[in-house]
Amino acid sequence: MSNPTTPFSWQMPTATDLVTDLPADFEVFGQAVATSMADLLGGTTGQILSKTSATDMDFTWIANDQGDITGVTAGNGISVTDPTGPVPTVAINTAVTADLTTAQTLTNKTLTSPVLTTPSISNINAKADILVGTADNTLGILSVGTNGQVLTADSTVSPSGLKWATPSGGSPFAADIVVNSLTVGKGGGSIATNTALGINALVGNSTGVSVTAIGCQSLAANTANYQTAVGSNSLAANTSGSENVAVGFDSLKTQTGANFNTAVGNSAGKVITSSSNTAIGHQALLTATTGTNTAVGKNAGFSIVTGDGVTAVGKECLRSVTGGNNTAIGNEAGYNLTTGTNNIIIGHNAQAAAVSSVDSVTFGNAGISAIRCQTTTISGLSDVRDKKDIEPLAVGLDFINTLKPVTFNWNMRPTMDRDGNEVQGAKIDVPDTGFIAQDLVAAEDGIDFASYLKLTLRDNPDKLEATPGRLIPILVKAIQDLSAKVAALEAAQ
Repeated sequence: MSNPTTPFSWQMPTATDLVTDLPADFEVFGQAVATSMADLLGGTTGQILSKTSATDMDFTWIANDQGDITGVTAGNGISVTDPTGPVPTVAINTAVTADLTTAQTLTNKTLTSPVLTTPSISNINAKADILVGTADNTLGILSVGTNGQVLTADSTVSPSGLKWATPSGGSPFAADIVVNSLTVGKGGGSIATNTALGINALVGNSTGVSVTAIGCQSLAANTANYQTAVGSNSLAANTSGSENVAVGFDSLKTQTGANFNTAVGNSAGKVITSSSNTAIGHQALLTATTGTNTAVGKNAGFSIVTGDGVTAVGKECLRSVTGGNNTAIGNEAGYNLTTGTNNIIIGHNAQAAAVSSVDSVTFGNAGISAIRCQTTTISGLSDVRDKKDIEPLAVGLDFINTLKPVTFNWNMRPTMDRDGNEVQGAKIDVPDTGFIAQDLVAAEDGIDFASYLKLTLRDNPDKLEATPGRLIPILVKAIQDLSAKVAALEAAQ
């Protein structure tokens, strides 16, 4: 027969079927239904049907391992109408009151009056109270500290291991503080006009005002006013001395009560005890103790101990001097002078005649060939009121006749510099005229009159010097002698 089919391809009996055809139609229909439903047969308790393929009515019984909602418990923000599956009925409030002590996953929710189980929000009762961990999954409250305190870790503090504490150097900006052992502030006495920066800088001050101390131990013992010290140990021992300036390591280190000293440079004026000294340069006036001296330049006035009235300007200037009232200007000027006093030495490497020279003036080094000035004479005191035992000069023409003026070429001997190196003579093969110092010595000693004539400078026996300008009075006397002879000859004619 040819009957219509269902969506499952089952042939259906029709109203027009003959009575004789109905049994066969029902048989075909029943067999088709049984075939389609075959996969629904069997299965055990708890199993579920699962599609085997895309074919209609193609199923397989499988174990229920897909999970199920078996129950829902009401909680904060969630209400339950039917707690069991397969699909329980629940509602989530849009305003959630959350327990912040447990994990929450919230999306597009508003927290209204959060509640802390332990502690609760009510335990925070002051601004700046802090919520801190006290143990695993446990919170506590750390109350706010006092002004100037800082939060500090301290494992001995229970239960949080945190505490509020005053910094070891004091409250910031309220008193001196210590940063890595470095004092920063006003120093001892906490005087408003003072500045201290460094370990023990200005630590002993009590009354001194307008004091600046920068560097370890700078002005550590000071109690006086108007001081400036910059550098480790600068003015470290000063107590009562005022208006001093020391810049550099160990500058003016040991002075205690001296005033008006200025030292700039490492160890400048290190052991000075007297007042009104100026030492500028590395180790300038290094060993000076007493006296009033000025030294400018590296190692200038280096060896002065008790000498007074010394002025040295230039590197290594008057480095070795111990005598007083000496003045030298120039690089290494007066380097060789030691015990000599009242000397003036000007020029690069200009040196006194001897280490013990006194009352002398030196212009330039051995290479100088001219002394220039707009006047050709040098004035000196010659007032009769400043002289006594005045007698006519007895040395004249006869003495002049013993002198030996010569021409020559300079051949200066090599010298040794301060480091022991040989240095070629300053003048070699330079033509000149003059006298031989040894001849002048013989001439003036020959009449036993050297103490008056002073035609030679014998401070350094290895380098005799001549003073031919002192021949002028003798030449005048010689002319007078000649004039007398001419007059006598003319009278005899």
